[in-house]
Amino acid sequence: MINIDDTLIEILKRKKERQEENKKKYKEYYIRYFSDNPIIFNTSKEEIVQPLGKITETITENEVHFLMVRNNGSYISSRTMQHCSRVIHDKLGFKEFNFHSLRHTHSTMLKEAGAPDSYIQKRLGIQKLIQL
Repeated sequence: MINIDDTLIEILKRKKERQEENKKKYKEYYIRYFSDNPIIFNTSKEEIVQPLGKITETITENEVHFLMVRNNGSYISSRTMQHCSRVIHDKLGFKEFNFHSLRHTHSTMLKEAGAPDSYIQKRLGIQKLIQL
């Protein structure tokens, strides 16, 4: 579980507002995704049960709202970021950079911002931080 603060909540609200503006702008060309079954929130265990079945563009009553989408609503997958990493590594010549570098950058930024080691460990799902 990742804790979020008021700053992140505001960022997410702005992201949602931009998505709503883009839905109006693109109208019927805005890509929307749906599931055969609803997303179920298990509040007693604080976990989300993923939608059962396939996510498609076929309209059902169960619209799925992704956070990472392009202006036209198309989903940006983690594979997209891996492709960007490969371009940075291969085509731009940053041989030390790979997709995993983003994880290291994130943990370094947390540490430099004063986050406690215990928080960083929990956020990254690791047992022990390596002290440099």
